[in-house]
Order: sequence, then C-alpha cells, then structure tokens
Amino acid sequence: MAATAARPLVSVQSLENASNSVHLPDVMNAISAESWGTGRAVSRIPRVLGGSTHRTGQGAFGNMCLSGHMFAPTKIWHRWHRRVNVTQKQHAVISVIAASVVPSLVLARGHKIEEVPKLPLVVSYSAEAVENTNAAIKILNGMLSGPLVVYGSKGAKLTKAFRNIPGVEVAHVSRLNLLKLAPGGHLGRFIIWTKSAFEKLDEIYGTPACGLPMSEKKTLKLILDKLQRKDIYGV
Repeated sequence: MAATAARPLVSVQSLENASNSVHLPDVMNAISAESWGTGRAVSRIPRVLGGSTHRTGQGAFGNMCLSGHMFAPTKIWHRWHRRVNVTQKQHAVISVIAASVVPSLVLARGHKIEEVPKLPLVVSYSAEAVENTNAAIKILNGMLSGPLVVYGSKGAKLTKAFRNIPGVEVAHVSRLNLLKLAPGGHLGRFIIWTKSAFEKLDEIYGTPACGLPMSEKKTLKLILDKLQRKDIYGV
C-alpha cells in the first residue's frame, strides 16, 4: 500500500464536473540511461539522464542496480524441452520394468537383495492396509536401500505408512514413470509389488501370448520373444 500511495496521481477530466484521479501507470515511468564514458573515475554502467531529481545519475539496467535487469535470464528462444513419442516413452517404461527383474542389474545399482527370496518380489493384499510406519519397516525387513513400493488399489493406506521412510518411494501401478522406475537414468531399481498391482500389469500393458486385448494403452504392442520355450532340445 505504501508503494501505491507514493505513485503520482493523474487528474481525470470528467464530463460531469466531478473531480477524480488515478495513479500513474508504471509504464509511464520508464527511464532512459546511457553511460558517462571514461575519465570520471566512475563505473561505465548506464546512468539515468536528466536533472533535478534524486534518480539522476543513478545506475540503471544492470543486475546490481535498482530496478535493473535479472542476471542471466532464462532465454525463451532456447529449446528447453524435447518432444518424445508416446510409444517410445511406453517402451522405455516397459524396458525399465523388465530390468527390475534381473538380479545382476538390481545388485549393480546398489540394492541389498541378498536376503530377498525371489525377483520380482510380490507381497500380499494385506500390505496395502498398513497404516503406520513401524509396520511398514517390518514389511521391508531391512531392505531400506531405496526400494519403490508399487500398489494397485485406489486409496490404499500404505501411502501414508511408507512416505516417512527415507529413500522409499510409493507409486500407483497405473502411474508409473521413468523418474521413479529409473532415477538418474539407471536401470535396475528394486521394486516391491503388491499382489493387486502385479495382477494389473497384464491389464495395462496387455498379454499378446494369451490373446488378451490391452485395456489402457491401445497403441502399444509388447516386444516379446518369438519362442516362449527356449529349450529347443527339450522340444
């Protein structure tokens, strides 16, 4: 309010002989400035022209000056974002999910999975009903080296139980993304699936081998091996 009150007022010429006034817009306070050059023992920063005001001779336009420009502003003509095809992003997510099943990749990323019975690790439905952090730590059973817990039920209570554990993240199976599946672009994150989330993977990404249509990602086709049984001599 103080800054507004300090702005000069402009009288409004009324046709009804009523006196009125408005504040002078800031755009009309634009200044012109140029450097004094050399030989005056002052910096060569542009200085406000004119006279008889306190603003005269003050530096202008520099990032260190009053009402000056920002240092290194974000340039709008730079191409900050890159468009990536939707199918390409979907295949990237699929590749990261497939990499989370390979023990060597998970170990190479630094996860402690020596005591994990099997990958992928799937826990029962009751895990989604966990409400407190102590119970969540017991479920992890020492596996606190940055796992990702994926659930499938809407409104699951485990989100509040796991969110206070450092390094542990929670995600819904239908909202998986590369930032959580592969932080820093590194494959092999240790993922703990709930049973409901694990069962929804076929609904989301489809199962061409069983002939089930894809319910969510219509344009995606899984790239699978031609041979489901790789033991040719056994065939």
